[in-house]
Amino acid sequence: MPHILGTVKAVYDNRLRNGQPNKYPNFKIVVDDVEATLWSAITPVCKQGDKVSMHYGVSKKSGANFVSVDEDKNPKIQVMPDGMDDPLPQSEREWLNAPAEQPTDFSPVKYEKDNTRDTKGMTIWVQGMLQAGIRAGNFKVDEINESTIAHVIDLYNKVTK
Repeated sequence: MPHILGTVKAVYDNRLRNGQPNKYPNFKIVVDDVEATLWSAITPVCKQGDKVSMHYGVSKKSGANFVSVDEDKNPKIQVMPDGMDDPLPQSEREWLNAPAEQPTDFSPVKYEKDNTRDTKGMTIWVQGMLQAGIRAGNFKVDEINESTIAHVIDLYNKVTK
């Protein structure tokens, strides 16, 4: 099921056609470049300019987009709160804006590439290399020993420098 996070460009009310009730009442909701139909008599929770998160589907017959609904027939559209634009909490913004002379209780560790190891990333990479070697038939599972793993770890260290 596709998902989009963006700003509502327009909401069209298609419940009436030429002053008469439409046979298939719906709303058209345009979020960024996606236009989706809300097949419901429920008024949409969003309006033009709102930042929303919307799940939508694609019709198998016509290829048109429609707003997905949950089991209670509520549209899967969520309006994002206005305060979501601030990427940092207040305490971090204060720390970043603190004068350089003012001592803080936080002392960042300098990043040194040779002394810092990403053990989780290395583990994933080594496992992937070993699995690829086994699937390719380069060696068998019972042939893997500490020497093989050490060679793969050395290769990882060379690649990440």
